[in-house]
Amino acid sequence: MNRVNLNDGRLRDAIARGSFEEAQPVLRDFAWELAALLKTIPPADPAALAALRQSADLLEWARRMACAGRARASTELSRLSAALPYREIPDRLGATWRLDG
Repeated sequence: MNRVNLNDGRLRDAIARGSFEEAQPVLRDFAWELAALLKTIPPADPAALAALRQSADLLEWARRMACAGRARASTELSRLSAALPYREIPDRLGATWRLDG
């Protein structure tokens, strides 16, 4: 197994957990390592095409996961925002009744 596959796993793990800040440097390392790997493989070699396909599949999966995460966060934010008016009833009117006694 080469290091590109190792970072593939680290990248998948970070994205699956929704840790996009952690995924950014791992993705950068993955891209550098993929470029270095492709420099060592002749372009006509099927391994080069396999590495490119694997990388394209990984990036498409990561994009879909990021979109799903954003949609989930947006839905949660909308749900929480809609509940804010019910969280606390303000005392705008003051007392509307008075006891004499």
